[in-house]
Amino acid sequence: MSSFRQQSRADSENEYSALYDGSGTTAGSLMPGGKTVKEKSPWETVNTVMMVVLIMGGFGYIYAFGLTVVCGFAVLIGSILLAILYRIWKKHGRGRVLLTVLRPLVIAATAGLLLSPWALIFGEKAKWMYPVKRFAYAYGVGDAEYCETVLPAWLPEQCTDYKYRTQGQAPAQDYRPAMFLRFRTDAETMHQYAERFRALGMAQVELTPVETDENGEPYLEGGKYLAPREIPGYALSHFDVTDDLRQAEVYYDDRSRGAALNYETGLVLFWTD
Repeated sequence: MSSFRQQSRADSENEYSALYDGSGTTAGSLMPGGKTVKEKSPWETVNTVMMVVLIMGGFGYIYAFGLTVVCGFAVLIGSILLAILYRIWKKHGRGRVLLTVLRPLVIAATAGLLLSPWALIFGEKAKWMYPVKRFAYAYGVGDAEYCETVLPAWLPEQCTDYKYRTQGQAPAQDYRPAMFLRFRTDAETMHQYAERFRALGMAQVELTPVETDENGEPYLEGGKYLAPREIPGYALSHFDVTDDLRQAEVYYDDRSRGAALNYETGLVLFWTD
């Protein structure tokens, strides 16, 4: 009887040690036959998902190349370090602080990898998206000089009829990603823009007269006035404006990137070629 009780106590201790490790945390679930199955931490799943995102993020690599390459590299290295630190922590109980610090950084890099291409595509008429789209185009597509010097850092307080279209990289011959910003504001703000254009060395170009009818009005095409050819047609197709632009001030830098100010209607245009 005494040996039976000792054997039962030994079996209970074995079951306890199979269920718990030395730190008092659950190590696994007891299965029939005395076998244990190790419980998988949800963070292991998160690490795996981030690696899959990195592998499947080909679209992002191309469309916002400047940002996604940096973020993708950070996700790759960070995911490898997360796996190593996680195993060290589980086995030896060390590295918890580094693991806690590294995990949100990798998640942030993953968000940058996924969201920067979509920031270029969506939010054309959402004013709150302007700084996000401006940053994504400047550093994801690679025209930071124009964006940081010519474009306003923030939209003016008086800003209506806003539209900001940004294009990303694409593997196509003779394709160049461009951006088109349109809004209306007050005359004082427009004068400030004109002063900055001149300070940056942008040249104000003389506009070519457009064809007019017998009353001296410019012909209309599809409900829109003909515009001086100094404002390129491809830009006007993106701006979708109906203003008479014959009296607009048009400025260009040395790389065919332009801006237009139409004081009669308060229209402000920026575009890249």
